[in-house]
Amino acid sequence: MHSTRSLTGPRARILEMVQASASTSTVASLSQATGLHENTVRDHLKALVDAGHVEQVTLPPPPRGRPAQGYVASPSNPEPDTRVRDYAGLAVTLARHLQRNSSDPAREAEVAGDGWGRELAVNRSGAEDAAQYVLSLMTDLGFEPRLGPDGGTIRLTKCPLLDAARELPDVVCGVHEGLINGALAEAELPADAHLHPFGEPNACLLTVQRRTIP
Repeated sequence: MHSTRSLTGPRARILEMVQASASTSTVASLSQATGLHENTVRDHLKALVDAGHVEQVTLPPPPRGRPAQGYVASPSNPEPDTRVRDYAGLAVTLARHLQRNSSDPAREAEVAGDGWGRELAVNRSGAEDAAQYVLSLMTDLGFEPRLGPDGGTIRLTKCPLLDAARELPDVVCGVHEGLINGALAEAELPADAHLHPFGEPNACLLTVQRRTIP
């Protein structure tokens, strides 16, 4: 099962290094390559193991001392929830149907996305930080999100529905914005998400703002 803990910049970089390595990675080698403290690297590796992206293996024992632990990329990432496995084709079909038959396709797309997001949130662990929760959700859906330094702006660097989003941005992106806000509501996280389609040349921008509770 996917962990709800997100891939932060350093964690994503460590995963890329493990995946690209022709040999077993170690805490020491990754620490040297990234410049991060070994304890920090160890924490990131534990999260990657928990998420199923990396496997921990025992290296051959040295002449003296305990065997060291190594890390290799998992043969394949865990399968996403069956409810999202085929979502790309379904979303395209929905988008085209709404565009043809609805008097307000963008609004209906948001409503449909909201219900979908609430369903996806049911079996996900909660989180205290809304941006981290959204980052995890969008990672699982294949958007390859990157959290900005402000802690509230997320760059979606990949869209599984890119062609459909270019054809029907109001509908497709409306579904995605509704999905995120529905998941946040179901997780009882007081925040609102706003999607800015193609906000950058190679990415859509998603802002997650904490809602002020009176």
